Amino acid sequence: MQTPDAYKMNLLNELFHMASEEQLLSLGATNTLMFELNKKVHFAQGSEVNIRLTTQEDIILCESLLNLRNKSINNI
Repeated sequence: MQTPDAYKMNLLNELFHMASEEQLLSLGATNTLMFELNKKVHFAQGSEVNIRLTTQEDIILCESLLNLRNKSINNI
């Protein structure tokens, strides 16, 4: 799955309360928790170039992708 995810605040509150009662807080990702507690999860088509910028290497990759995109736009 790709980020970002979005949730309604009241659903998250309910979700984490239920997870605490069922000792599921160690599952990690909120979507995993949603599945475990039989909550509906909706998906949208994403993109492989939707990258998370958390490290210096991510920034370099992002710059490369932007350069490639700009080159293809300029060649049209």
